[in-house]
Amino acid sequence: MVPSVTLTGLLAGLLVLATTSTNHAASDLRAVQDRSAATGQQIAAGMIEIDGAKNPEAIPEYLAWTLGLSGLSIIKRNNIVTAIEELGLSPADAALAFAEGERQGKRDQECSSRTKPIAESMRGQRGDKIEAALRPEILKCRWAVLDAKDRLLNSMTPEGGAALTAWVLAGRKDIKSLVPKEDLEFFRQPK
Repeated sequence: MVPSVTLTGLLAGLLVLATTSTNHAASDLRAVQDRSAATGQQIAAGMIEIDGAKNPEAIPEYLAWTLGLSGLSIIKRNNIVTAIEELGLSPADAALAFAEGERQGKRDQECSSRTKPIAESMRGQRGDKIEAALRPEILKCRWAVLDAKDRLLNSMTPEGGAALTAWVLAGRKDIKSLVPKEDLEFFRQPK
């Protein structure tokens, strides 16, 4: 039997993935700091906490959609019936949304396969140089998510697109991320 899981609970569970699944340049230190933010531990100096519960508009669109699409994949793969019903999509719209959720996993893998060799080839160099080299690829990954979102919404009924968009944007309240102050503008890119 599949446990009862709400969509909000599912997105909260994806919280720790926020930086690693979308930034791909996160260092081990940042991953630890992100987990600290998710668990309420002290925030390191020089870091800014972006808390969607307090300021959902501060969560970038690419991040909300990355987590939302990843959440759809998990919902479908695990046949979480209550979450599927909570979406309120027609069978045709649900099929489109879940298929795009599966493609998100592939996009994440492709992004990782492009960024990992760059980071590995620069091992031992200063972090700011590594991040500068990774940023163009990271932006491509973010744009790929936004382009997929646009294609998906254009293929759905207006009602289905509105329902899915509302669900994804509502999920912003469950996202927290720690960002170095000097990277805040990049965190917000491209939208």
